Amino acid sequence: MNRKISSCLPVLFVTAGLFGAAGNSSSNTKEVIQDCAPLCYASPIFECESPWEVYGGAIYQQFRTQSQEIAVLTQDTAQQPYNQSNATGYYPAPSYPLNGTGIENMEDFGWGARIGFGYRTWYDDWKVNLRYTYLKITTNYPSPNLSYGMGYNPSGYANQIINGQILLQSPYQPSGGQVSQRSLFRNLDYGVSTIFNDVNISISRPTKISKDLEITTYLGFDVSFFTRRANPVFTNAFDGGYALSQGLFFQNYQKISWWGVGPMIGLHSSWYLAYDWSFYGDAFTSLEYGLSSSRTSTFSRTNLQTTTREATLQSFLYQYSPNYHFALGFSWMKILEEFDTKITFNIGYETTYFSQVIKPLIPELNYKTTNGAGLGLQGLVLQGTVDF
Repeated sequence: MNRKISSCLPVLFVTAGLFGAAGNSSSNTKEVIQDCAPLCYASPIFECESPWEVYGGAIYQQFRTQSQEIAVLTQDTAQQPYNQSNATGYYPAPSYPLNGTGIENMEDFGWGARIGFGYRTWYDDWKVNLRYTYLKITTNYPSPNLSYGMGYNPSGYANQIINGQILLQSPYQPSGGQVSQRSLFRNLDYGVSTIFNDVNISISRPTKISKDLEITTYLGFDVSFFTRRANPVFTNAFDGGYALSQGLFFQNYQKISWWGVGPMIGLHSSWYLAYDWSFYGDAFTSLEYGLSSSRTSTFSRTNLQTTTREATLQSFLYQYSPNYHFALGFSWMKILEEFDTKITFNIGYETTYFSQVIKPLIPELNYKTTNGAGLGLQGLVLQGTVDF
C-alpha cells in the first residue's frame, strides 16, 4: 500500500504544480489588464473582445499650390494712342511692371471626410489598417475695385500670342506687327476647384509601450489622386479692345491631374497627460510613382474680331513624387467595460505636401513645363474611433 502511494506522489506533485501555474497565470493576466496604461496599443483585453476597430471623422482644410500665379496687378498704363484720331497705333508698353504685385490663387477652407478600419491579431499585436480621405473645395473670387491707374496683366501661364489685336500696331512696327500681352484689364474673376482622394494601407506593431507612452511604427502603401481646375477671366481692357458690356473676354483655363502609388513608412506616438487625455503625434513619408497631366486652353475675344481665338496645349509626364504628412493633436479615450469597447476622440492639426505634382504649362511658341511645384493641404481634423 505504501508503495502504491509513493508511486502516485510524482503525479500528484505535477498536477498540483499545473494548477498552481494556472492560478498564477490568471492572477498575472488580471494584473496586466488592470495595470495596462490608458494608451496601451491593444487596450485592455476583454473576454469577448473582437479584433476590429472602425473610425470616421471630418477634416476642415485648405489647399495651397505653387506655380499657378494668375496675374500681375500693376500701374503699367503707359499704353496710350500716339494718334488720337486713329487709335490703331500705340506707344510701346514698358517691358516691366510698375509697382507690380503678383496675384496668387486665394483658396477657401472646406469640409471633407475620412473613414477607415483596422484589424488586430490576438497574440503579437500586429495591426492592418485602411484609411480613405476625401476633400473637395471650390473657391470663387470676384474682382475687387481697383484704384485709378491700376490694371491686371495675365501671367505667363496664359497664351502670349492670342492676347493681342490684329489692328494694334506699334509706331516702330508700321508694317502691322501684332501686339502681345499689352492689355491691362480692369476686371479679374476666377474660380478654382480641387477634388482630392487619398488611400493608406498599412501594417503596424508597437515599438514601445510604457505606462504613459506609446510608440508605434508602420509600413504600407499610399495611393493618391486629384484633379484641379482653375479658370481666371479678364474683361474690360484699358485699350478698349475688350468690352465687358458686350460679353467679350480673355480667359485661361487650366486642368491639372495626378495619380500615384508608392511605399510609405511612418511613426505614431501618444503621451498620456491626465483624466483620459493624451497628446499624439503622427508623421509619415511616401514615395509615389504616377502620372502628372496638364492642360491649358486660352480663349480671347475682342470687339475687333469676328471669331473667338483659342490656343490649347496638353502634356503628360510619368514621374516620382515624395510626399510628407505631419499631425499633432489631443485625444480623449474611454473604456466601456460593460460593452467590451473602447472609444477615442481626436482633435488636431495636420499638413500634407505632395512634391512635383503640379506641372503647369507656359504656352509660348516653344512651350515649357514648370518644375518643382507641389500641392499642399493643411487644417483641422476631428475623428472618432470605436475599438470593440
